This record gives sequence, structure tokens and C-alpha cells, in this order.
Amino acid sequence: MTPWQEAAYALSYGISRDDLKPDVQAEYDRQLEVRRSPDRNVRPDAVFPALGVQVRGGAVEDYGAPAGAAALGSLAGAEARLTDGSQAWSPGRAMFMPVGLAGLATKTKAAAFVIFADGKFRETELNGNAAVRAAQAEAVKFNLMAATPAPQAQPQDDVAVILRKLTSLHDEGLLTDDEFAAKRAEVIARI
Repeated sequence: MTPWQEAAYALSYGISRDDLKPDVQAEYDRQLEVRRSPDRNVRPDAVFPALGVQVRGGAVEDYGAPAGAAALGSLAGAEARLTDGSQAWSPGRAMFMPVGLAGLATKTKAAAFVIFADGKFRETELNGNAAVRAAQAEAVKFNLMAATPAPQAQPQDDVAVILRKLTSLHDEGLLTDDEFAAKRAEVIARI
């Protein structure tokens, strides 16, 4: 059990603070303060159960954590990624599958990662096709939420580069046929 889990258990079942290890006591005190605060029922802004996280304000927390729980990291600069489980993953070395890759949804085992700007990460094992498909959908939404607003395209942007990027996003399944056609027409109209 993690210190967070042990402290939550102790608070829920009336275990004395003095019976806990020092690191769990610190978490116990923090959770007790949160439980006493009037705004403890603040709901998360977004939940991503398949990824094992939720977003509250600008922070990413463990899924199901109460308000005031220690954040895993900042939403800014974070990214959700999936791997099919065939590669050993370690920070800085990974073989990630494109989130929209249709073939990944046929996998029965995979792993989802939320990687933070500081290099920390949260891994969630995915078992079964439904879990993999849910994680793919959540990863797209999470990445959109975490993305910093893109600067407005300048008129001097190379149209061919933009069209290649749109084609790439469409091929990865991140843009529907209708979205792709609309954006393509918009870019071509600028010529």
C-alpha cells in the first residue's frame, strides 16, 4: 500500500495516527485537513479512468483521489501515450503506438502512460480490447486538454506542410473524414 492508501484506510476505519509510520502520519495529517475543509467535495474537471488519472485545476491526480490529494504532476506539458506491451518501457526509451492507430485496439494487453514535463510518469496496465479502446479515446481527450494553444498560423506557412500534417493526423485516426475534408478545404482556400 502507498502512504496515501494507508492514510485513507486509517482515517476510514479509525486507526490511531500513532500506530502509523512517519511518512504515513504526514499523509494522514494532510488527508485529515482535507476532510475537514469546507471545499473537500470539489469535483475534478475531467476524469480518465482508463488512464488512471483525473484533472483538477492545472494538476493531474490519481483517478478517484479526493480534493487536496497530492498531484502526480502538472497538466501543462503532460502527454498520454500507449504502448502495445511488446517493448519494455523506461523513461527516455519507448516504442509508443500512435494513439489513433486502429491496430492497437485489437490488442488484449497494452499499457497507458501519462508522461509529465519533468520526466515523471504514471503507468496503467490495460487488459482487454475494451480497456485499450477506452484508453485510446481518453488519451486523445487528455492530450487535447493538456496541449498549449497553438499559435495562429501565419499566411507565409507552407501549404504543402500543413496538408501533410493534416493527412498524417487523418491517417492516425485523430481526424474524422469530415474534419479532414473541412480543414483541407480551408487550407486550400488560403492559396
